[in-house]
Amino acid sequence: MKKYISETFTQQLDRMRTTNLHIEKESNVDLLPEQLEQIPSLIMYGPSGVGKYTQMLNIVSKYSPSQLKYEKKVQIIHPTSKEVIMTVRMSDIHYEVDMQLLGCNAKTQWHIIYNQLRDIIASQNRNIFDKDSKLRKGFIVCRNFQHIHSELLDCFYTYMFSDVGFCIRFIILTDSISFIPDCIVESCMLNTYARPSRMKYAEVIGGETGKLSKTIYSKLKENMIHNINNEFMSIPQLSPCEKVCEPIIEMIIHKKTLDYSKLREMIYDILVHHINVQDAMYHILQQLYKQHILRNNQLQTVTNITYEFLKLYNNNYRPIFHLEKYLLQLVVVVHGIK
Repeated sequence: MKKYISETFTQQLDRMRTTNLHIEKESNVDLLPEQLEQIPSLIMYGPSGVGKYTQMLNIVSKYSPSQLKYEKKVQIIHPTSKEVIMTVRMSDIHYEVDMQLLGCNAKTQWHIIYNQLRDIIASQNRNIFDKDSKLRKGFIVCRNFQHIHSELLDCFYTYMFSDVGFCIRFIILTDSISFIPDCIVESCMLNTYARPSRMKYAEVIGGETGKLSKTIYSKLKENMIHNINNEFMSIPQLSPCEKVCEPIIEMIIHKKTLDYSKLREMIYDILVHHINVQDAMYHILQQLYKQHILRNNQLQTVTNITYEFLKLYNNNYRPIFHLEKYLLQLVVVVHGIK
C-alpha cells in the first residue's frame, strides 16, 4: 500500500497500462464525451483490490490538460478550530476524498471539505488549464464510499448538483452499491469491475513469467488442492459476527444480567468492526430460535419489529438508537414482558 501512495499519478497510470486487468473497459473510456460537462457522475463498483482506483485515473486523465502530470496535496482546515480535517490529493482536474476518514461528525466535515474544494476549483486559473471554458470544472473522487456515514448519505444527493458557473462531477469508488439511494444510482453512470481470474492475472504478467505462473498453478491444482480442501474441512467455520453477537445473545436470554452500558458497548463493537448489521441480526434471531428461546407464537411479533428496524435503520436518527431499541424489544418479546 505504501508503494502505491508514494507513486505519482503518471507512474500509476503507466503501470496500469502495461498490466491492465480490465482491458475490455478501454473501449468504454474511448466512448466517453470529450467535454467533462457532457458526462454524468460515475459510480465505479467492484470488490476491493480489483483496480478501481487506477481505472478512475485512466478516466480522469482524459479530461486533464496536463495528463495528470500536475499533482499536489492540500490540507482542509476547519474554519473555527483551525485543525486539519483531511489531506486531499489533487491534480489539475480531480480531488480525492477518503470517505472512511470523515468519522462520526461526517456531515459537518464533508460540508467544510466540499466548500473548500469548491473554492479551490473556483480559484483555478482557467487561462492555464482551459482557455476556452467559462465553467469552473473538476471531479471530486469519493474513495471508500461504502464507509460513508448514514447521516451524510441521506443528504449526499444534494451536493451532486453544481452551482451556476461550476461543473463538478463525482466519481464514487465503492465495494457495494445496495446501500446507495436510488436517486444517486439513477443519476450516475455505473461501471462494474469483476475480480479477474487466476488465468487473467497470469496473462497480464505475460512472457516467461506468465508461462511459469500457469505451470505453477496447474501443479498446485493437481497435487495440492485436494489436501488443502481436506485441511479446510477439518477447521470449523465461524460466522464473522459470532464473536460479537454471542455476548448479546447471552444478555438477551438472561435478562437479570442485562446491563444497558455493556449492551451499548457491544453494539458499538458491531459498528466499529464494520460487521454487517443484517447478518448480525439474522445470527441473533437464528440462535435464539435454535435454542428454543423464541417460540413459534412469537415469530409474528419478531417479524414486525424486525421489519420496522430494517425500515428505519440508517434512514432516521442515529443507527445505534435503532439497534438499542430493537435488541431491547427482543428482550421484551422473549421474556413476555408487558
